[in-house]
Amino acid sequence: MAQAKPKRTVALIVRVTPEEKESFRERAANDGVSVSDFLRRRIQLPALRKRRVRSLNTQALADALGQLGKVGGNLNQIAHALNIIKMKSGDPQALATLQGLEHQLSLLVADQKEVKHLIRQALLNHDPEE
Repeated sequence: MAQAKPKRTVALIVRVTPEEKESFRERAANDGVSVSDFLRRRIQLPALRKRRVRSLNTQALADALGQLGKVGGNLNQIAHALNIIKMKSGDPQALATLQGLEHQLSLLVADQKEVKHLIRQALLNHDPEE
């Protein structure tokens, strides 16, 4: 049987400026928690630590990075298929068309790699306190 969570029955009063109070409210809202939970975590009581919630911007960048990985996999499959077709085709016009497609594909792959690099840099440079 699970232990009951102890009830919080004691209030701790801390005096702050109106600006500090508003800052605490905003930061708690950004984290998706109550002001009390936010302050408990900031005090860093080990028993109350929770996993930090990513900001929407950080989450969006991480999601975009994952999607770009899927795009890269699709581009590699297309390149593989083009190579197979090119090896089997003897038609000069078809080969010229395939070479043009390969060139466009290589440009897409390069762009995809650059975007992934930029997203990784943004994630590495992200300030978790924002």
